[in-house]
Amino acid sequence: MGLIVNSGCDNSIEPIIPVEKKPYMSLNIGDIRQYYSDIENIYLQLEIIDTAYRSDGQKVYVADYSILLPDGIYKTNVYHFIRDGYFWQTAIDSVMAPAGNEINPFMESKIINIYPQDGEIFLRTKGVSETDKVFHKINLIDSLETYAQTFENVEECEIIDADTLRNIWLYYAPDYGHVGTLITNPNGVAKISLTYIKVGNSELGQFVSFNSNNNIPLIDEMPNIMGYLFFEEFSNYTKSKK
Repeated sequence: MGLIVNSGCDNSIEPIIPVEKKPYMSLNIGDIRQYYSDIENIYLQLEIIDTAYRSDGQKVYVADYSILLPDGIYKTNVYHFIRDGYFWQTAIDSVMAPAGNEINPFMESKIINIYPQDGEIFLRTKGVSETDKVFHKINLIDSLETYAQTFENVEECEIIDADTLRNIWLYYAPDYGHVGTLITNPNGVAKISLTYIKVGNSELGQFVSFNSNNNIPLIDEMPNIMGYLFFEEFSNYTKSKK
């Protein structure tokens, strides 16, 4: 009888299953993100409440930004969309005439690559003057700890502009999107950290109702911190009663 060698191995070739890339930002009506700002001791909320269309047909998602203060809830709407693999902010002419230009009539601003490439640098807003140009630099970091949980494989977006006194970093996690912001200036360091998130069927953290104080420590003045959830300062807040 011939020698039979049993290697115990299956010589069949296993199929290679491609790994599905997880986006670092998505937009769905009903998504809610809540944050805590440690320097201001306040809670902030971003909720996607609706969709709308620009006059050129671009579909956008209406994001309701809220900040809870002792005298009421302050809100403003911001408009986002995803195109060509990037997460954008835009003006919408059905609300007010955007202060755009021929190159960029809706003042579109590119925030992050939802499928990030380490080291990528891009111009945020086309059509602005040289002195107003802002660049975003993408870095991939191992993890980021937030109040909600520690996120792995995080996209860090560094804001590079002419303001050498202030530095801003935005943080995005796979499937969950924006989970934190870090701001440094001569007055110190401000951290905006995720406390609760509901994206699609996923939910993390502890929800805080914005319909009452809930014994949350609040400050007496309207802070500037709200506008830095993504990158911009917003001034068109409207006040609603609790």
